[in-house]
Amino acid sequence: MADKNNSDIRILVVDDEPTSRFTLEGKLRAEPYALSFAVNGREALDMLETVKPHVILMDVMMPEMDGFTACRHIKEHPQWKHIPVIMVTALDDRETLRDGFDAGANDFVSKSASAIELRARVRSMVQIKQQYDDLAELLRIREDMANMVAHDMRNPLTSILGYSQLLSKMELSREDVITFAEKIHSETRRLNNFITDMLLMAKMEHNHLVINPTRISTRKLLNTAKAHHQIQADTKDMTIVVDDSQPDTFVNVDANLFQRVVDNLVSNAIKYAPAGSTITLKTSPIDSDSSHTARIEVADEGLGIPDEEKGEIFGKFDTGIPFSDTVTQIGLGLAFSKMVVAAHQGIIYVTDNQPSGAIFVIEV
Repeated sequence: MADKNNSDIRILVVDDEPTSRFTLEGKLRAEPYALSFAVNGREALDMLETVKPHVILMDVMMPEMDGFTACRHIKEHPQWKHIPVIMVTALDDRETLRDGFDAGANDFVSKSASAIELRARVRSMVQIKQQYDDLAELLRIREDMANMVAHDMRNPLTSILGYSQLLSKMELSREDVITFAEKIHSETRRLNNFITDMLLMAKMEHNHLVINPTRISTRKLLNTAKAHHQIQADTKDMTIVVDDSQPDTFVNVDANLFQRVVDNLVSNAIKYAPAGSTITLKTSPIDSDSSHTARIEVADEGLGIPDEEKGEIFGKFDTGIPFSDTVTQIGLGLAFSKMVVAAHQGIIYVTDNQPSGAIFVIEV
């Protein structure tokens, strides 16, 4: 049956009697619920996937499948077992209560209950469901966080272990020793930066981060980022170019934090762009009509960012965007960058590069 009301809180009413359904609807009319209706337990089960109710009001005595049986099916299903079920019955004997609770019912209410009592019981169950959903979301975020940390720490650790084993087990020229040592240093710094990002984000979320702005050259930020990631780019035969066609710009920002932002963007570009491609770093002044004075761009020649994902990739712990067959996680870098830029009253966004790729833009 069709929903009534457009609320985000959905209530499924299951009763074979039209009069009873109408009565329950009337008693709940004062609440902003989206009501859906089923005429027996079987129909209710069929509707769960589409309705996804927060609470189910279930009649006991119904044809084809009674309320107890339907409730038992719901509570045995891993996807639906956390939906609170309130049994609505004209029976109030102990045997009925026992059978209902044995079936997994969360509460009982009499068909003759007042509108105030019914609304109170439904409201209580809605709160329980919302608390469960909030907890489930928190647990999902923690799991994503754990997976992301393991993923982003494993790569540099694997490189460090590999190069250190080569240093200890092979006869190497001085040039090879220097190269491997530089790679170990680069991967160690990458790992250290990741841990620092996590700590800084925690401070920012608790308003403990202290910003020390100084006047710095944006082109210096770009040249430093190029130097930091040259070895990483060389391993993929990639070229990092600092475009000096525009005048240099100067901004008042925390030099250390902003350097980490640019480093994160360059590191992501190297990670997601194909081998042999070019990453272009550019700075330019912004029209005086804007509240910002400088623009920083990091452009790659990768697959680009789908339009529907452009507003999502700066979310913390985002781990599901498949940029390539081998890279499926974003990590903390973009979330950290957005928080730092916002702390400086700037903006960060992504747009399309031509003919392919993405351009990450900071305006500050």
